[in-house]
Amino acid sequence: MREWIGVSLVRILASAERIMPAISRVRFWAWLGCYRKALSVFACRDLPKASFVIRALAACGRQAEAERRARAAGSLRRKRSVAVAVAAFDPALAAFLLEGGSPSPLQVAVLSATGQHSAARKTLSRLRLQKKDPNFFLLQANCGELAPLVALNKCFDFFQLSGVQSGGPEFPCNLIGQAKASSFDGSLVSVIVPAYNTEKRVGAALRSLLNQTWKNIQIIVVDDASSDGTFAEITRFAKVDARIQVLRQDINSGPYAARQKALSIARGEFVTCLDSDDWAHPERIERQVLPLLKNQRLMATVTDWVRMSDDGVFFVRKSWPLIHHNPASVMFRKQTVIDRMGGFDLVRAGADSEFYERIKVVFGMKAVRRIKGILIVGSHRPDSLMNDPKIGVSNHVLSPSRLSYWEAWRQWHIDCLRAGRLPHMPENGLRPFSAPEEILVSGGI
Repeated sequence: MREWIGVSLVRILASAERIMPAISRVRFWAWLGCYRKALSVFACRDLPKASFVIRALAACGRQAEAERRARAAGSLRRKRSVAVAVAAFDPALAAFLLEGGSPSPLQVAVLSATGQHSAARKTLSRLRLQKKDPNFFLLQANCGELAPLVALNKCFDFFQLSGVQSGGPEFPCNLIGQAKASSFDGSLVSVIVPAYNTEKRVGAALRSLLNQTWKNIQIIVVDDASSDGTFAEITRFAKVDARIQVLRQDINSGPYAARQKALSIARGEFVTCLDSDDWAHPERIERQVLPLLKNQRLMATVTDWVRMSDDGVFFVRKSWPLIHHNPASVMFRKQTVIDRMGGFDLVRAGADSEFYERIKVVFGMKAVRRIKGILIVGSHRPDSLMNDPKIGVSNHVLSPSRLSYWEAWRQWHIDCLRAGRLPHMPENGLRPFSAPEEILVSGGI
């Protein structure tokens, strides 16, 4: 029954899409993030002011057409609606559309994101501080009204999390968690850490895991054929703490091949991941695993996070809110999940979202719980895989290959449901759906 509830919603929408009016079909595909599909349905139809169409145009890199339609939005209310839709892909256009209206957090965020710091601070001064939303603390930091560390600690306090200290000038590598006096030693949790050329950052990630209040963890670090001193650094940590195990790839194959390799030796009842340039709050594992232990119907938990540059600026592709959920943080019941739906898709980018959404499709929406609170601080840096212009997101713009992959796995999920089966990732390496050449893995695991 639990599975039917979650699966049926997607199945009904997928089946009904064929008989929907054109405008509803465009909205349906845009809602799924399948922007190219939305525009293919939209072609030759007169929907000039539909915010979801303008969002799809911006997402597909058709900024000029998106801007032309956005400028014709008309009323301030309509412009605000369009601004919300396009902020993730064109913050400059969103900032333009919000001119002349009432000040809003989104307006401050897009002004800050586009380097208009003076205007951002002026708009922020006109806002009434909403203490019920911790995003405002981070917004204040980005506008220079609060120190980044002060803003983070205000957020942690809001979520009743222990605070942090600074161990140096760079973020988030310098964060030092102040763990609670109490600790837990329950079910084993395996934490997978793929690492590639992060010798100066992986130490902070590992220290944050070793400092967890949940002590019974197995940390599996997979060096993905790094060319710097990453392997030596993680080996040094492994010699100090037996909870760390080190694997090494002969060929660079991307983070998901590394995770899949680590799954083969993961002994935990539960499995989660942490990127080697990110920092985990001391209470992260505890807060994610306790709901799974209390409720056997839950298959996974996922956390919120913030991304932060080395100079202390908070970033999110969508511009606002700055605190958002992190699909890569999913903690799941290893045996049940892998048996029912398979493991990670062996591509170089974007497979976190596919894996997370597949859990919801296979087990139902209620089988996944989002844990509120900043439990991960991620590195926002230009040389990361996430910001790679060829396969990631660069300057708020989705790469064509990233967008194509997103739409391909969404279509696979829908096709499986239409055929009366659940999506399962095979172990034999055969792809169940096509993916762009740029993100495919040429080497083996």
